[in-house]
Amino acid sequence: MMVCHHHLHPWNLNQKKGLIKNSCCRNAMAFFMSFGRINLVALIKDMQHTNRLYLEYKNLMQKIADVKYASAILQWDQETYMPTNGEEGRSRQLATLSEVAHQMFTNDKTGNLLKQLTESGGLD
Repeated sequence: MMVCHHHLHPWNLNQKKGLIKNSCCRNAMAFFMSFGRINLVALIKDMQHTNRLYLEYKNLMQKIADVKYASAILQWDQETYMPTNGEEGRSRQLATLSEVAHQMFTNDKTGNLLKQLTESGGLD
């Protein structure tokens, strides 16, 4: 079962007969099929792949942001409430979080993910 992107209701595909029971989706399907050379199944699979890549990218960026937010809280605490003898430990903690965020952003996984999204047109 697929979802019509502009009305968010299912395309009820009858696998044996190839029927679509919703008129809006029938019209959309007829439009795509009118091009003849477009393989609709391949198009849908490509869109699903791009969506998975984008969700993976979004989750990775959120994790990096979470590390940076934790660092910001530690910096705020350092400037406002931190005990007098806590500077050395806090500096080490902030350096570690900064390094972790940098490694997450610059690692091969992030680069490959961005490359795949760019090649699929997912960042257009």
